[in-house]
Amino acid sequence: MVTKSKSENDAEIKRIRKSKLFDEKWYLETYRDVPLLGMDPIEHYVKFGAMMMRDPNTKFSTRFYLDTHPIVRKKRSNPLATHIYRKGVEGNIEPDHRSVLWACSRVARYYGVDKAISMAEQYLPENLAYTTAVLKGNKALENEDEPTWLGHMNSYLEKFGLAPLRLKDQEGSLLSRMTSDPLPAVSSSVKISVIMPAWNAEETVTYAARSILRQTWRNLELIIVDDCSEDGTWERLKKIADADSRVKIFRNKNNVGPYVSKNIGLDQATGDYVTGHDADDWAVPQRLENHMREIQSHSGSLKASLGYMVRIRPDGFFGHIGRITDFSLDGVCRKASISCMFERKTLNEKLGYWDTVRFGADSEMISRATQLLGDDFASMKQITMICLDLETSLTNHPEHGVDKVRGISPIRSQYRDSWTNWQKTEMNESNSYLEFPQKVRRYKAADEMVPSLRSINENLQAL
Repeated sequence: MVTKSKSENDAEIKRIRKSKLFDEKWYLETYRDVPLLGMDPIEHYVKFGAMMMRDPNTKFSTRFYLDTHPIVRKKRSNPLATHIYRKGVEGNIEPDHRSVLWACSRVARYYGVDKAISMAEQYLPENLAYTTAVLKGNKALENEDEPTWLGHMNSYLEKFGLAPLRLKDQEGSLLSRMTSDPLPAVSSSVKISVIMPAWNAEETVTYAARSILRQTWRNLELIIVDDCSEDGTWERLKKIADADSRVKIFRNKNNVGPYVSKNIGLDQATGDYVTGHDADDWAVPQRLENHMREIQSHSGSLKASLGYMVRIRPDGFFGHIGRITDFSLDGVCRKASISCMFERKTLNEKLGYWDTVRFGADSEMISRATQLLGDDFASMKQITMICLDLETSLTNHPEHGVDKVRGISPIRSQYRDSWTNWQKTEMNESNSYLEFPQKVRRYKAADEMVPSLRSINENLQAL
C-alpha cells in the first residue's frame, strides 16, 4: 500500500484550495461527522474523505474518477487534486472509455440511477453511447414501467441488427413472455444440433426450448437431456417433444452435471454443426441464422465460433455491467461459452467431447479449440441470447462458481491452471481428442468435480 507523506498531502490541499472547485459548505453539510471532528473540510477530504469515496462537490464523483483512472487509485493520489493537476480548473475528466459504463453502474448503486445516466451521457464516447440504454432500462424498472424497459432493451439490441422483442400479455417472468413478430424463415440443407442439458428446470425449460424451436433457421434438432431432475422437468420435456418432431429427449438415471449430459446429447446428434443452449436462457430468434451466415461469409472455413450474451435478473435488471475486456465488447454483452458452434467433422476428428467434469468444461473446450484451430476459430460480434442471472445458478455457486467481485472460485482456478498447463506443455494434434466416457484423465480435476464412471455408464446403458 502506498502511503503519502505530509508534504504530498499539503501539496494536494494547496492545489485544491487554490482551484476553488471544492465546495466547503456543501461538504460540511453533507458529511456531518466532519464539523464534529473540527477538521478543515479540504484537509479531511485529502486525508480521509477520498478514501471513503466522498465527493468534493455535487458535480465531481470521487468513485467515478477512481474507477475510470485505475492508476490514480493504485498510487492513492487524491482524485480531485490529480484532475486539477492534469487538466486544470476547466478541463474535462477524460476517463478510460473501457471503464465508463461500469463506473456509472457503481454510481447508480451508491448515488442513484439518474446520476449514473447523466454521467454516462456525458462521458461515454459516441461509439458506446448506445450502452446507456441499459441504465435507462434499470431506471424504468424502478418505476415499474415494463414498456419503457422493453424499449431500452430493443434500443440496445438494435445496435446488433436484431429484430425488436415483444412481451406477451400473460403471467410469468420476462424471459417466459419474450417473443418477436414473425420473421422470414431460412431454408437450408445444413442441419444444426442444439444440445440442452436440463436439471430442475420445470419453470424455465419451456420458454428456453421454444426460443430454439422458433428460430428463423428451421433445419435443426433440439436434444434435451434431463440430468435426473427432482421436479417436473421430465413431464415438461415430454410435452415439448410431443409438440415438435425436431425434439429428442433423454433422461439420465444419475445426476452427472451439464457437460456429461452434453456429451450424451452429442452422441445422439445428427447435425452438420453442434451448439448448446441452457435450459433457462432465451435465444434471440435470429441466433442460428446470424451465426451460420457468419460462418458462410468465411466460405465455411470457420470450424468453431462463439457469440455474446446479455445477462439479466428475473425482473429484467441489467446487473452484469463490467469493464470492456477481451470478454466483453461494450461492458454489457459478454462472451457466451454455451453459444459456441462446432463443425461436427471437427469434433469427430480433432476435439472430441467436453471434459467429464461438473463445471468449467466450456472454457477448456474453447481454449483447446482456439489453440488447435487458429484462424479457423472466431468470436463473432453478435448477441445470441438473453441469459438469466440467478443466484442459484452453477455460475453463481458460492464454492464452485464465479464471483462478480473476487472472480473464479479456488476450485475452478486450480482446474483452469491444470488444463492450461496441459494444453501449453503436452497437447498436440495426436492427443487433443477427449474421448467419452473418459477413462484416463489428461490433467487433474478435484474429486468433487468428476462424476463417477459408473454413474456415467449407467446413464448410457439406460438410453
